[in-house]
Amino acid sequence: MAVSFATLFQAIGLFTAVNVCYRFFRFLQLYNRPSTITRYLDISNPTWALVTGATDGIGKAFAYELCSLGFNVILHGRNASKLSSTQKDLEARFPGRAVASIVVDASNATEDSYKSILSAVEGKNLRILINNVGGVFHEPWLKALESLNQAEAEQTIDVNLRFPTQLTRVLLPTLTKNSPALIINIGSLSSIFQIPYGVVYSGAKAYVSAFSGALRAEMRAEKKDVEVLTVQVGMTSTGTNKVPVNFMTPSAQTLARGALQRVRTKPASFAPSNEAANLLSTTVWFLLPLTSAHPPAMASSDAAFFEAIPWCARLLADPNIAVTSWSSRQAKDDGEDSCFGETLKTARTIDKSIAFHRKRASATSRVEESYMLLSLGSGLDGHAGLLHGGIVSTIMDEGTALLLQANVGGRQEMTSLYTVALNVSYKKPVRTPSVVLVSAEWLEWNGRKAKIRGTIRDATGGVLAVGDALFVQARERL
Repeated sequence: MAVSFATLFQAIGLFTAVNVCYRFFRFLQLYNRPSTITRYLDISNPTWALVTGATDGIGKAFAYELCSLGFNVILHGRNASKLSSTQKDLEARFPGRAVASIVVDASNATEDSYKSILSAVEGKNLRILINNVGGVFHEPWLKALESLNQAEAEQTIDVNLRFPTQLTRVLLPTLTKNSPALIINIGSLSSIFQIPYGVVYSGAKAYVSAFSGALRAEMRAEKKDVEVLTVQVGMTSTGTNKVPVNFMTPSAQTLARGALQRVRTKPASFAPSNEAANLLSTTVWFLLPLTSAHPPAMASSDAAFFEAIPWCARLLADPNIAVTSWSSRQAKDDGEDSCFGETLKTARTIDKSIAFHRKRASATSRVEESYMLLSLGSGLDGHAGLLHGGIVSTIMDEGTALLLQANVGGRQEMTSLYTVALNVSYKKPVRTPSVVLVSAEWLEWNGRKAKIRGTIRDATGGVLAVGDALFVQARERL
């Protein structure tokens, strides 16, 4: 009998160890896979996000981050003057974005209130809802349940529970129609640790977690491309909660940026696994200060990103093209290719890229055309929302050089080819964030000289810039 008990406990121990390891590796996946937040950005049709409680703190930070990513934003709040101030600030910082506002008191929302919100989003390509509004509405913040009066308890329930539920219910048909869509519900660690003297608030935030999980499962069961996530927030430094920022306490801006960088969705399955969603909910809060370090994306992740964008997917599905390596996206030990391999390989510059070329007509013929797909971030802006002209030229130089690489490969002559002239014509502003196609074709290749024309196009095929590059092979020194 003792042996049987020992075997049983060994099995339990093994199962526990495997489960812990599995959850740990799922946790690591949050930080080594690129965000899919731009999946919800429709380049051909201006995309909107609605952020509740957006006049201050975390909600305001989400609004700023979404604008920086290319989304138009609808701000919600109960104070018209604060909303107006936030709206003017956003419009000044992001002149290429549209910003609207809705005044509704979340603690006293009526049927007419929700009708006004529906009216505000009518005709807009709304794809993201951030249910951020919340809080504790009694003093002191920690107060025994029996000491609360009815108004204090009801206001906490109304703002943290009833309003986000009814708002999501009302907006869900719009989000589904405009899908892919994303709902982020802001929770609290108090729902996990069950804080005494914060009974109503903790209970309301526990409801938010359960509501998110159930709605996520419902969207998956209904085969609707609406992702639902919860971010469990701990101590955060905001305008109303002025605590020092440190390793365990992020600023509101860091929290919002980190949460959006952790968004993950597989287009083929509309929701991540419950384990991954729970890990996002329970761990993102305390590692958000680390999110400024963005690991380089793997090529397979980049391919999946572009394959989720219809016009990019059509290009990559062409049987006459071949995906190729792009050597300058890997910085070398001696510092070579640091520009594209490090400096321009971050979450806010060129986060994702893929290179491919037209297949050779025969084994002895040359590659006639090469291409790059690039995801351009707002960290490359000159004017707000517009790619810096110098970066346009840099991308043009790299795109034309790719055609040379496709033909000479890793042979020694590639190392002795240099750009000696690049004439770029700027046709239209390149907006950020966006995905662009960079193509290159031969004009001439004669002996030591190669002339190549590069073109940068947007999602509609519109020409943004054209460049003629001249490469010359250096002579050997005697």
